[in-house]
Amino acid sequence: QEDVARSRAILKPGGILVAISADPEVEQAKAEGKRAMIFSMTPSTAQLREISGLIEDLKVRPVISTIVPWDRAPEAMAELEEGHTVGKIGLRISG
Repeated sequence: QEDVARSRAILKPGGILVAISADPEVEQAKAEGKRAMIFSMTPSTAQLREISGLIEDLKVRPVISTIVPWDRAPEAMAELEEGHTVGKIGLRISG
């Protein structure tokens, strides 16, 4: 919730806060002259194949900060939660 409050604080009046994993505090945003909403989706196999093709064709380039072994997953999650990474952290499951 701290990230939502910080994001809303720097949002200009009339701006829209779109949250993907936390309560966007719609009523609080409205009281501040801003809008807030939550976004979620359920991808389909066809969509995932299309995205995979775009990545393979280098039309979309995911930003991967680092790749760590599975046993370091808790550390990687903590790093992401701190908000200091650029991109995502990949987990190597085997090998």
